[in-house]
Amino acid sequence: MMSAPGAAWKRVSSVPQVLPVDDNGRSQGDYDLAIAVDPSDQNLVYLGGSYVEPSPFPASIWRCRVKVSGASLKVDASRSIGTHAHADVHVLVHTPGDPDELWCGCDGGVFLNRNPQGTGQFASQNSGLACLCKQFHCPTPD
Repeated sequence: MMSAPGAAWKRVSSVPQVLPVDDNGRSQGDYDLAIAVDPSDQNLVYLGGSYVEPSPFPASIWRCRVKVSGASLKVDASRSIGTHAHADVHVLVHTPGDPDELWCGCDGGVFLNRNPQGTGQFASQNSGLACLCKQFHCPTPD
């Protein structure tokens, strides 16, 4: 369903609100925004943004099923899956070729979801990590 490399971009409708607007009418779209395509299903994408309501404001990470809708694309189903990760997502990436390991780099460090297609939850991987505000992560297979 997805376009070939080099093809024109298409607007996708019904995308969940990954970047909520605060009381001052601002969001953090220039700071918090990530996307990952599932390595086993090109129609399944993961979106990361800032935070989700309600308090304690967990990470805005969404699993989205994208499908063709006429001449364009739309999110057919979406689910928030970031409840156990820290807010302000900067990177989402799978372990190469592994749909069962979705990594999140955020203001709280590094988190891992070992079942992002199902009911898996993110878990902190910060034990022994000496820095926070992860901006990039490139996992290597075992």
